[in-house]
Amino acid sequence: MFGWYKRRSTQAARMRAASVGKLVPPPRVPVCVRVGLVVAGLSACALIPSGALAQWRTPRGAAEAQPAAAMATSDPITFTADKVEYDKDRSLVTATGAVEAWQNGHVLRADSIIFNRDTGIAAASGHVALLEPDGETLFASYAEMTKDMRSGILKDMGALLSENGRLLANGARRTDGTINELSKVVYSTCDLCADDPAKPPLWQIRAASAVQDTEHQFIEYRDAVMDIYGVPVAYFPYLTHPDPSVPRQSGLLMPLPGNSSSRGAFFAQPY
Repeated sequence: MFGWYKRRSTQAARMRAASVGKLVPPPRVPVCVRVGLVVAGLSACALIPSGALAQWRTPRGAAEAQPAAAMATSDPITFTADKVEYDKDRSLVTATGAVEAWQNGHVLRADSIIFNRDTGIAAASGHVALLEPDGETLFASYAEMTKDMRSGILKDMGALLSENGRLLANGARRTDGTINELSKVVYSTCDLCADDPAKPPLWQIRAASAVQDTEHQFIEYRDAVMDIYGVPVAYFPYLTHPDPSVPRQSGLLMPLPGNSSSRGAFFAQPY
């Protein structure tokens, strides 16, 4: 009888141990969350509340409205700055001092960048520079960028293109990273005089407006005038030419005016 009671006691103890084991939750494994933000300097980190470290991501409502394929190719904006402040009431992240932000291969540099989480617009001011994935560089005094830095407006824009191409405009509107609509445009591939940078280049094209299509690789002008040494020599209601990045394309190429001691003044129109 004692042996039977001992066996029953042992079985009951095993059952209690098994039941207790079922009630004990398994140990939690910590989950690492990657935050798409880098802030330079301890002083900057001290100004950021704990909930602001991912404020440059796409707003939650907008992210849910976007298709999954689009979200898969869109990275959060990562940036560095000397100082960062967060206005929770207005959903504004303000970064100042040598600010550099990058997203999907686009790099935006400025003295100050204010990001609105509600609208998704990044407003950059002071020595603005936008580096494109294809190597093109845009400069401006002020810019507002949105849609993964592929769309926006730029004030006092300048662009460094391939083959020493230089494009200046009073203002520009950028659409989907492929179309730049420009106003009051000047284009040339000539270097400025080192002794007198204000001196007009050998040739340049001035136009009331222009469209730069980086996808189809051409630039078209409206109300264009060609200057040689600052003197207007031809007027074109409409003018288009290939983007400097195009290696070859049929049609008239850029004219080659010049002056030499042996030939004097000359003008060439390659095809």
